[in-house]
Amino acid sequence: MKHAVSITWMMIVVGVGVAMGGWTPVTVPVDTHLRSISYISDEAVFVAGSGGTILWFDGDVWNVIPAITEKNLNAIAMITEEEGWAVGTEGLILRCVAGTWTIFPTEDEQWSYNDILAFGSTDVYIIGYNFQEGSKLLHWDGLDLTDMHTFSDNLTALDGTGPNDIWVTGGTSSIAHYDGFTWDTSMATFPETVKIFNMALTKNGQPVVTAVRLPGWDIDMILEYVPGTGWTTLWQGYEKRVMACDIAEMRGYALGSAGRIIERSIFGWQEIAGMGTRQINAVVLPDMANGWAVGDLGTVYRFMQPSINLQIANSALSAGTEFRFDVELINPGTAIENVMEIMFLEAYGMIFFWPTWSDAFAFEMVSLPENHRASSTVFTFEWPSGAGAGEAAFWGALLDSQSVILGYDIEPFSWQ
Repeated sequence: MKHAVSITWMMIVVGVGVAMGGWTPVTVPVDTHLRSISYISDEAVFVAGSGGTILWFDGDVWNVIPAITEKNLNAIAMITEEEGWAVGTEGLILRCVAGTWTIFPTEDEQWSYNDILAFGSTDVYIIGYNFQEGSKLLHWDGLDLTDMHTFSDNLTALDGTGPNDIWVTGGTSSIAHYDGFTWDTSMATFPETVKIFNMALTKNGQPVVTAVRLPGWDIDMILEYVPGTGWTTLWQGYEKRVMACDIAEMRGYALGSAGRIIERSIFGWQEIAGMGTRQINAVVLPDMANGWAVGDLGTVYRFMQPSINLQIANSALSAGTEFRFDVELINPGTAIENVMEIMFLEAYGMIFFWPTWSDAFAFEMVSLPENHRASSTVFTFEWPSGAGAGEAAFWGALLDSQSVILGYDIEPFSWQ
């Protein structure tokens, strides 16, 4: 297991406690089924759902945007607070320009549009499905909405980092990747036949999917694709579907029917106490400290949990390059006193509480003010020559007064 030494050390020194949850229910002025979230900032969160529902959270109040359709919306993707797209059933495509929503004039009721991926005003992707024709991926270039590619199965989820890194998945064991030139389906080699519901990308750009085993619909799964290795099962459960997932750095959540919630922590993916009894349909984690989830009958949850974010300016070092190590502490909620901040280096299979070339702290008691976000540089220097080659990783963690891990991060780097 990668980083096994560090994980074992942390278990021994601080115990196995990890803060579970951080999710709280939020009241919204609708009781429709909510199916998608788009996060721009804490003052601009958009939600779409059945009956043409679109909600906007301005940081204080949930606002209902007057519906211009009674059809169901499956996805929403905002580019700015006043520009975005929403898609749904019966060929429905909506476009928002300068804060005004209109029906895009290409309705074809034979198509159901399932998801949107928006990189900017001139680079938007929409995946849709027609029972007779399969799925098609549409692309908006700022002027025209055109067909980009077709697939035989019913694909329902899009993700990616840019126009040269697009993933699409769904249906029966179907997944494909676009590198800007060609579509690759070679990774559609699951260990078992599965129905795929949703997808998220890890920090390294690897897809994680939520699924259920076919034909029995008997085992619910979370799987990750690792190049050179294939698909690995991260978690299995029974009876309750896992409909949505998202990952931010080291933190992740997968949510589903009957309020099921599976959390990704330092110890892997583990099911924790559920959130109510209603189905959760979408989740978004803009960073390790914040998140939103929506579901049936107007269900909305907000996630707030302190986190530590380690940042290395150059993760692949050579002689003469700058090595800068920054730490960001985030507390989106109420103030917390007596928090222990821990940082250490893992290298050569051992733990170092700072190499001799640094006098930075390894342990420090800190206070996290309310709604706090602050970065600091731990150290910076020019990487020396003659250091050979190697790999290492910095670890950081925040512990409360009961030695429960509130948040943690790992930042690997290498040199040659």
